[in-house]
Amino acid sequence: MEGVEAGAVRQLQALLRIGQVARGASREDALAAIAAILGESLGFATVAVNLYRPAWDDLPVVAVHGSAAARAAIEHTATPRSSWEGLLDDRHLNRGAYDLRHGEHEWGLDDVATYVPPAGAGTGPDPWHPDDALFVTMTDSRGALLGVLSVDEPVSGCRPTDTELDILVAAAAYVGAAVEQVQASEANGRLRAATRTLLEVSSTLNSGRSTQEVLSEVCQGIRRALGFEIVATYLLDRDGFFRARSSVGHTTGTGPLEAAYPRAAIEALTAPELQKEGCVLLDGPTVERLAPEGTPRTYRSTMNGEGPRAWRNHWLMVPLTNEAGTLTGIIGADDPSDRLLPTRARLQALRLFADQAMSALEAAGRLERMRELAERDPLTALANRRALEAFLAGSDADEMALLVCDLDHFKRINDQLGHDAGDETLVAFARLLERLVRTSDLAVRLGGEEFALVLPGADAATGLALAQELLRATRESFSRLPHGLTVSVGIAAGTQPTNLLREADRALSVAKRSGRDRAVVHHAETIDALLAELTVPGGSGDQLGAVLLLAETLDLRDDATARHSRTVGGYAELTGRRLELDPQRVERLRIAGVLHDVGKVGISDAILRKPSQLDAAEWSEMRRHPELGARILANAGLADVAAWVLAHHERLDGGGYPSGLPGSEIPLEARVLAVVDAYEAMTAGRPYRSALTAEQAAAELARCTGTQFDPDVVAAFLATVGEQAPPAFVAA
Repeated sequence: MEGVEAGAVRQLQALLRIGQVARGASREDALAAIAAILGESLGFATVAVNLYRPAWDDLPVVAVHGSAAARAAIEHTATPRSSWEGLLDDRHLNRGAYDLRHGEHEWGLDDVATYVPPAGAGTGPDPWHPDDALFVTMTDSRGALLGVLSVDEPVSGCRPTDTELDILVAAAAYVGAAVEQVQASEANGRLRAATRTLLEVSSTLNSGRSTQEVLSEVCQGIRRALGFEIVATYLLDRDGFFRARSSVGHTTGTGPLEAAYPRAAIEALTAPELQKEGCVLLDGPTVERLAPEGTPRTYRSTMNGEGPRAWRNHWLMVPLTNEAGTLTGIIGADDPSDRLLPTRARLQALRLFADQAMSALEAAGRLERMRELAERDPLTALANRRALEAFLAGSDADEMALLVCDLDHFKRINDQLGHDAGDETLVAFARLLERLVRTSDLAVRLGGEEFALVLPGADAATGLALAQELLRATRESFSRLPHGLTVSVGIAAGTQPTNLLREADRALSVAKRSGRDRAVVHHAETIDALLAELTVPGGSGDQLGAVLLLAETLDLRDDATARHSRTVGGYAELTGRRLELDPQRVERLRIAGVLHDVGKVGISDAILRKPSQLDAAEWSEMRRHPELGARILANAGLADVAAWVLAHHERLDGGGYPSGLPGSEIPLEARVLAVVDAYEAMTAGRPYRSALTAEQAAAELARCTGTQFDPDVVAAFLATVGEQAPPAFVAA
């Protein structure tokens, strides 16, 4: 009797120890300790704890008390729940335990990992057989399965008595309660952490953020707080489709971010009767049944599990409605990190956060509308000057082109047709600008009849091409006005956005003052030359403007020609000063240097851009450019410049072209152009030869002095370039 009482006391003490262990250790350590306590107190050499895993609908062995052979056979194995059903059959039930006797189950025919002790059957009146098995389920307070205790190898060698079975069942219930408590504590901890994270994110949503910033914070917050690997927000566009506006987890440019979901499809999938806690959770077959034909199926979950509580290609959506109750967006979440369907508490947290997000979105929308009013022209709805300045200041484009446009003689429309007609014309021109530009460009009304276009990533050639198209489209679109309508355009391009507006304004001034209905690209040399010409009473501004436009066109055809012309103009100016020519003559000489190759507009691209040396026929064609250039300049009223350009390839010995003039008949300015043109050509590389050094080029000039070049000009030029660093106009 004393032995029985001592055993009962030992077993009761074991239950107390189980409670203490469950409260004081991590789940893994606690279950290992509990297995050991059960084995030692109840007298079983082998005890295994199988814990139910809802995400996979299986029971992995998480703790084993027993021999090395037992641990090697079953530790860390997992058995599908369905495989346990035959073992946990009521026909095996004995006082709350599942008691399988030898011969009642054929081991090895199912997915259950087993360990058969090496010893033979026990002794006594009711001996334990190695193929016997004893299982006790652990359930939570609602009766749901938490796990299974498996015991084997009773130390007594006998099958357990009724009293021992009762104690084993009680111990399993006690362990189940402890496991439920730990799981509930972990779940509550996760929920508290999630709520704390969501509250932290919510507190930042209404701090003057933009709609895009709010959406991004919402996605990040749900991912961090609720453990979804993929979160995306979709907003309803004006065309009736929901499109992704922000996401985490998806790769940019992939299907889910590119798809457009019809309004009818989203309304069908988020109908009120489908909502639970303000969210919609649908399995794949239900989506297929409810979604209208054509609804995109752009993503399949990768964090799927198995079983009734597992995530399996589900759709989780949270409808977003405005103050009027209209559906304006959804939050979609996918790939839960625990592979489980969200609990009611998680859905409630998600809905609460979505409500906070919707409030922040409405506030952000109001703020953006206020900002838009501040940065939009009220008449044309284009961006205004304030928006332009912000755009330029915030641009990270490597290069940018800016066009400033001014409607020619616009006052005439207001005076003759009235201001309403003038406003209609301005609005129509704004729409024309929007049709011509890319989505990445910015169309601006600067004020009055002045507009601007910003082209990120564009160069001067692209800007000029668009300007020419704008000139044509303006003439055609407004041809029904009594006097028609034209536009002048100034173009600037470069890497410093803050300078472009001023430069484009100067180019526009040139376009307006040199005849209107034209586009002028800003080059410091050509702009200055034209403005200087326009300040001379009776100057030929219109004609010179046309010539400079031709020169710019040539520059844009051949970048090497552009650099060459600017450099020759600068060298010519320096040399003229060295020769003590009067300032006006020096300026005319500089203009001649800039324009000396304007005749090449008549030479084919195949010759201009040929990567190898020209043949005899091609050289014959190329030698026509002085005559072509002279005719262009003469027609522009620039007779003096025309004469110099015509003769800039003549030689002192009479062996030059096109006229074979001797030295005495070659104008001084043409002799200057000949020297500086040759020097620049020698020191600039070509596809078919390398550039000479400054010393080599100077030696070549000296060698040809008296036969090809004027000695005085060569001396003046070499003295100029020899006494200073390369001028700023010399291209690197």
